Amino acid sequence: MPTFRADPDSSNPPVEEGRYYAFIQSVKEDSVTLEITDATNRLLDNSHESVSWRSELREHWNTALRSTDPDTRRTAGTELASSLHEFRSSFITVSTAQTLDEIVDSHPSPAPDTWNQWHEQGRWLVLEVIVSAGFSGTVEHISPVSQPRQRLLERTFSMALWPSASAPDIAVELNTIVDIAACVVLDVGQASANALVSSEGRPYLYFDAGAPQSHDIATSATYCTHEGPLVILSHWHKDHWAGEKHNPELLACKWIAPRQNISLHQSQFASRIIAAGGELLIMKRNSVGRKRADLQDPLSPGLLLEYCSGPQGNLNSCGLALQVSWPQHDEHWLFPGDADYKYLPPRMTTPNAPTLLVATHHGAAPFARTQAPSPGAKLTNRRLIYSYGAHNTYSHPTPRAKTAHETAGWTYPASGYWGADVRATVGSAAQGRCSIMVGIDTVALPTGHLTRPPHNLTIRT
Repeated sequence: MPTFRADPDSSNPPVEEGRYYAFIQSVKEDSVTLEITDATNRLLDNSHESVSWRSELREHWNTALRSTDPDTRRTAGTELASSLHEFRSSFITVSTAQTLDEIVDSHPSPAPDTWNQWHEQGRWLVLEVIVSAGFSGTVEHISPVSQPRQRLLERTFSMALWPSASAPDIAVELNTIVDIAACVVLDVGQASANALVSSEGRPYLYFDAGAPQSHDIATSATYCTHEGPLVILSHWHKDHWAGEKHNPELLACKWIAPRQNISLHQSQFASRIIAAGGELLIMKRNSVGRKRADLQDPLSPGLLLEYCSGPQGNLNSCGLALQVSWPQHDEHWLFPGDADYKYLPPRMTTPNAPTLLVATHHGAAPFARTQAPSPGAKLTNRRLIYSYGAHNTYSHPTPRAKTAHETAGWTYPASGYWGADVRATVGSAAQGRCSIMVGIDTVALPTGHLTRPPHNLTIRT
């Protein structure tokens, strides 16, 4: 029988013996991380009470995401947060040393035969904890839920009830970004956050606003929200939005996020945005967000926000990627989030090759036969940047990632990840850890605001 260990985060209760519904958050070679919630909750059936509760949930999501009145949105967000906290979730890591045949219950229909298939399909599972010692124990069986139960859980915890924002709504927000002089890849440990800052050094846009879950927690409180920045979320993994834990003022910002297969804790996070007075725009799948550059303005960027084409259940590779361009300077910056490069929209890598590339997925190995984007011909400020936490358990960055980027034409130093075209937020023996700033052309880098109190960032170029 498979064993598990639970995340001992203080917000999670110890795992007791009993029946749980589980949603796969990530798959590794020898384990999977599951979010579990009590399968016996009174609202997880088709009783009159449960149907009525889900109907109210739908109304709250519609109001929260569509209303133009801030107070009405905030009230709906508070109701959502209260409703969703009817459920408590915990994260457990389950050993996959055994084969699925040994741990899967008999199932009336053919079941997927790999954890990856379940993950990519967004399948909910049911499991039985038979031995528990607080934050560790043993699971007796794990199997996919029935299709009717899958639909019920999706209606309860996923984005099935959430309305999408229109393409013009997304364009309106992107068109507010008119003055960008530099990018700062923030030192947030094993997480991801990128700030696009104005000529005065204040962030107008964040592409991801993460914080680490288990490494370098002290580096997390780095976010400047003076200008009420727009936040674009590449995908719904927690290390890309958990900056709100240390910087709750991020919740009052306007967020653009992808439509993906999510579960309870992500829905609870979305409700916190609305309850705090922020806004959440869910971008329609198969739509494109675009802002054209003003060729007469040296600091006016063009923006292209588009979905990646990976499997729907793989949050990393079916989220949003961002390209920021200044055609007047022949500068093109590419932010893939955690998407494998083969799933990036082709127009982001051709014909305008990136002069700045934030390495995907903290330097994780790309999939087999994936080609990394080649750098643009312009040598000034050409940067490949790695954002990862020192001594992380994922072995980021991987040798295969380095090989893929070198093969594509990015120049590495003789050793390490600092020098030539390459920088890393963990720094080097000589440089030390830091946030990394890259500017456009000959525009002076506006570091002062972020390096002074209260932000006190260490910024290197």
